[in-house]
Amino acid sequence: MGVKKVIDTLYNIYSEYHTTDPFELCEHLGYKIRYKNYNVDAMKGYYTKVFDDVCIYINSNLSRFSQSIICAHELGHALMHDNAGNHFNGGDMQKEYEANLFAAYLLLNESDYDIKFENMNSYLLQQAINDLII
Repeated sequence: MGVKKVIDTLYNIYSEYHTTDPFELCEHLGYKIRYKNYNVDAMKGYYTKVFDDVCIYINSNLSRFSQSIICAHELGHALMHDNAGNHFNGGDMQKEYEANLFAAYLLLNESDYDIKFENMNSYLLQQAINDLII
């Protein structure tokens, strides 16, 4: 599943901007971030892309760390997928896996887990990400 695409995207973005902070990366890329007051169980985040204008929407009711995970996930979509929009936990399974893998590599320490991120299947990776969102 798209591991090479994720690794290449991460390498390119880090080489250019020298940060793993998804909020800083969005700022460098000119991506807008908007916070919306959603029920936590209903919507965590999504992004829209119209031409080159990207806007990432994040649930304002989540913790700051959870918001960074959502931001990283949606940033992964924006960088790697050319569709009009996605929302966290929805859509194409391959694209969701890639966005989760992007967020995991960007924000998490792989040595804290008993398995390499790239060896996690889609379900296991989604569970690892979901367990961190509060």
